[in-house]
Amino acid sequence: MGEGPMEFGDAAAAALIRSIYDAAMAPGDGGSSWQQVLASVQEAGEGDASLLQVRGRTLDQTSVIAAGNIDPVSAKLYQDYYYSRDLWVTRYPKGRDMGGATLSQDFVHEDEMRNSEIYNDLLLPHLGGLFYNFGVADHVSPTEVVLLGVQRKHGRGAFDRRSAASLEAVWKHLLHAMRLRSGMGLLRADLDIALGALDALEAAVLVLKEGGVIALANLPARRLLDRQDGIRSAPGGRIALRQQAEQSRLDAMVGRALAAQLGTIAASPDGIMLVSRDGGRAPLSLLVAPFKPGRREAAERQPPMALVLVSDPDRRAVGLGELAAQLYGLTPAEGAMAEALAAGHSPEEIAERRAVRISTVRTQIQSILSKTGTTRQMELMRLLLTLPQGRRYSPDGD
Repeated sequence: MGEGPMEFGDAAAAALIRSIYDAAMAPGDGGSSWQQVLASVQEAGEGDASLLQVRGRTLDQTSVIAAGNIDPVSAKLYQDYYYSRDLWVTRYPKGRDMGGATLSQDFVHEDEMRNSEIYNDLLLPHLGGLFYNFGVADHVSPTEVVLLGVQRKHGRGAFDRRSAASLEAVWKHLLHAMRLRSGMGLLRADLDIALGALDALEAAVLVLKEGGVIALANLPARRLLDRQDGIRSAPGGRIALRQQAEQSRLDAMVGRALAAQLGTIAASPDGIMLVSRDGGRAPLSLLVAPFKPGRREAAERQPPMALVLVSDPDRRAVGLGELAAQLYGLTPAEGAMAEALAAGHSPEEIAERRAVRISTVRTQIQSILSKTGTTRQMELMRLLLTLPQGRRYSPDGD
């Protein structure tokens, strides 16, 4: 600190600027990165402590992003209680535009500070007598304000204009970085919503890059891959099928989808195929289509990709009986019958499994046809399999 405030243009200032933007791009809340930034900011202004916080448009509450030379307990006390009693905040000059730096000695008298609750109960006994503050605040979004405070103890003396100038130079970059952080937070929230909606689907959804490498898989797709039920993830993240003939067909369909995306071939109809499974179970059905992100500017930056939708007839039928009963007034027995038909079981198989006469099964089917407004069993199955159905949650998460 003996060398005085840093001058921008030197290596230390350049390193600080880089660390500010790195913190804004850090995953999560970037807590440890902001701690390192504050340490450098504090040094630039020759301060003893520092605080970076974000609050709403009113002064009701704040959220401490990082604190320098302030222990976690004191930071939490400040956030939960003393913030609303902080003279450096509550005495902020009314009518002053956001973005301008303030020095506490300009608007808080020393006697008022010495007699304040925050000084006597927090700053003096727990934080070594922090007494002076350099502060600056500005909007990072329509609903959020970021505040930077750098503090000094009474014995160090108030901040002078030279120290304030160094901190104001840092603040320009800090404000831009916090606005970037806020924007990234909104994007992450939108992404969480989109991924949550994908995970709620019954169908398995995958996005593939060149070579069939998986770029994205929703929750049903990840569980299907984990079970290795006819389809799995091979080393390198490539999608792999059980039979080589089926693998070759899938590779060809993905290749055509990618080529159509690049414009090297004319757009062709989406590809569809069946994927065999062990145990004689009904095959999976795969639909492959070219895929572009919804926003044009995003699509232009992305490599070509293919969308793969995987439907499992066994899982697709689960719950359809209950859904059909709710929509069409089927009895529980008729709902169970409809679900069995949707799963691909013949009337004879259903009669054998339930130990009832085939005539009883056919009577129930006729009742289902009547209630659903269909005339043939194939028409009924098509109706059942196109009913809207999200993924059904259970305590075990399956």
